[in-house]
Amino acid sequence: MSLETQLMAIEVIYLWRALPFCGEEVRRQLLEVLQVPLPPEAQPFHHALCAWLTGGVLNSMQRFAEAERFLMDAMRYEGQVKNDLHIFSFSLYELAMVHISRDEFARARNVLNIAKDGYSDYEFEARLNFKVHSALSSLN
Repeated sequence: MSLETQLMAIEVIYLWRALPFCGEEVRRQLLEVLQVPLPPEAQPFHHALCAWLTGGVLNSMQRFAEAERFLMDAMRYEGQVKNDLHIFSFSLYELAMVHISRDEFARARNVLNIAKDGYSDYEFEARLNFKVHSALSSLN
């Protein structure tokens, strides 16, 4: 199976909220796939996708400091990816979850609002908005 196909499969696992149901060993295997060096012809999209998904998997494993580093790395590609803006809004959502894990509620609220208001007209927007509103209401 090609790396691109594997990345898309991991993205589907993430988007359909299946990560929490994956065992620790499966998540380690997902991280192994995500750690494979991208080929030289990889586009900024691929780098951002890998960083976001790695951050999401690490977050699900409660490895928050590592997750934060990858999520911030995903955001570096924001101006270079024209389509697939969901990468950045979901990265911000995950980053907010890191802040919540550290009891940094004001920062989490700020990041969640950016994820909600800073992006629109992307795939899975309604799904993310539901998660963002739920997280915001739990912070109030």
